[in-house]
Formats: sequence, structure tokens, C-alpha cells
Amino acid sequence: INLIKTYRHDSTRNIMLCLFQKNADSIWVGTAGGVFIFNNVTGELSAWPHNRDLNGAEGRGIYKIFQDSLGSIWFSRWGGGLVRYSPGTSTFKSFLSNANDSAGLRSKGITDIIEDRSGNLWVTSLEVGISRLIDGTDRFRHYLSGNDSWDLYEDSEGKVLAGTDKGLYWYNKKDDKFLPFFDLQSQLSTQKIHAVIEDNQKNLWITTPSELVKINPSRNEVFIFSNTFGIAPNSLQLKSIFLTKKGQILVGHGKGFYAFFPDELSVKAQPKITITDFFINNLPVMAGKGSILQQPIEETNQLALNHTQNNLIFDFTVLDFRAPEAIKYYSMLENYDNVW
Repeated sequence: INLIKTYRHDSTRNIMLCLFQKNADSIWVGTAGGVFIFNNVTGELSAWPHNRDLNGAEGRGIYKIFQDSLGSIWFSRWGGGLVRYSPGTSTFKSFLSNANDSAGLRSKGITDIIEDRSGNLWVTSLEVGISRLIDGTDRFRHYLSGNDSWDLYEDSEGKVLAGTDKGLYWYNKKDDKFLPFFDLQSQLSTQKIHAVIEDNQKNLWITTPSELVKINPSRNEVFIFSNTFGIAPNSLQLKSIFLTKKGQILVGHGKGFYAFFPDELSVKAQPKITITDFFINNLPVMAGKGSILQQPIEETNQLALNHTQNNLIFDFTVLDFRAPEAIKYYSMLENYDNVW
């Protein structure tokens, strides 16, 4: 018995690149040869009648299909820029790459399209980073030039996140720029970010080539699931993460996908960080009479130092033997650092 049915069209270019569900009865399929419409009722797959207008030239694979809040449908043509289709008038507007136009589209390889809650349209692309369509115009503002960027996500707080080949970034609306999500000293600050999603408990889940990373709702705790938890190195795929209506997360890898409910991967016990040694100006400080430490450093909660005692070193450890090689440390100097 064949439990999985195959649907094909007579087109010679059936490589599927994306899916888009416009309504309950139809699914739009982006392929290397244009757009096809799958009818859920009849089970028929037919070519979209506007493919000739959409493609404009041979070899323009449809990498992404997206509908904005005004009803316009956007198509990312691999190697062919961006196309906006207005269903009401059946008209098309092409945005083509032009290296000489500073406010035009700078890349042919558009990898993602989203609209944030303020109505801003964002696109990611290879080599030229992220672009935002300036409201009421056909012009773009560009960010993170020189980065390969392929995934955009807006979390429940309205923060736009961007996964790039040089780490995860977030959009600072006040200053109109993207800032690193992780502290620059963090291992994750330079990791290639493949995908971002938020679960129903507002945890962020991000993927790198070899790791699945959980970030808590307060965005101040990180747990990394890697090969110790069964994730093969360099197996996780670009833009391959999905949250189902039941709250299950699917993560694509080289031979299929992982499926889990976030609660199944919850870390029940909170590991405790213990300070084991303390140094001032490279000299060890021991507890005792005449010392600033009246009790062992691991039992001390507060210290009073003078202005010359400004070169401090702490040794610390975490007594957690579940997966010690998976433990990552992040630090923040309160009232000085803004991120971990």
C-alpha cells in the first residue's frame, strides 16, 4: 500500500522549492519552472496561468511565495530578484538587482520575505544582507551588507530577528540598525544561523549547522543540544524548522527531520554556578582575619573594594554531569553590558 502519493506535472522542471497555502482548498507550489496550484479537493496539480508574466525569463526558480497584509503576493525568483503580484488588477511589479542603485534591490538571490506587525516588508539575500522596503515607495534600505542572510523571524514581542552566516541579529527600531543578539565573546556570536522560530511558551529555538539552541522567554538563558543529544554534526538544513498547530517543532536534517514537543526537551534542574577562587591584581584572596573575605568565596554574596582593587579574576564551575561538554558559559556585567 502506498501511503505517500506523488503529484507531478508535465513540466520538465519539477524541482519543488517552496509551498504556500493561499486558502483551504489550494496550495501554491514554487518550483524551478514556475508556480503550480494544487487543488486539495480534486487532487489536481496545474500550472499557474500567470507563469509567463511571472518568470519573464527562462530559468527563474520560485524560491519563496509570500502574501502581505494588503493582499499582494510576493515571489522570490532565484537569480531573478523579487516580483510583486496584485490580484485585484492582475498586475506585476519586478524588483531587479542593480548594483548602481543604492536604494534598489542589491541581490538576485532573495532567500526570505516577511512582513512585521508595523507593515514593514523585509527580505534577506546573499552577500548584501537584509533589505527593508521603505513604506509607500519602491525603494529599499539595506542592513548588514556583506552578510549572507537567509532567515527572518518576528517574535511575539515584535522583535525582528535575522539569521546570517555571521550570527543572529535583532533589529533596533529606535536606532534603525541590526545588532548582535549574542555577546561578541560568545561562541554563538559567530555561528552560522540556519533558522529561527518561537514556541508557544515564547522560547526561541535556533539552528546552526550542528546545534539546536533553546533560548528562554527572558532571553537570558541558553541551552545547546548537539551531538551529545543525537544531532549529527553539520546535518541541520537551511531554513528547515517548523512549529505545528499542536505545538510540535520539526527540524530538518540531511536524512529527514527531528520532531519534538518543547516540554520534552525541558531542562528540569537548574545548574548552579559556584565560584571557586578569587584574585585581585593577580594575587589569590583567601578568607580569614584581615582579609576582605570573612568567609570562603563560594559562600560570599557581597564584596566592598577600593578603587585600586580593579583587576579581578574569578574561577568558577558548574556541577552538572548530564552533558558537561554541552555546557556553555555567558557573562554580563550589570549596568554596563546590554547583552550576554
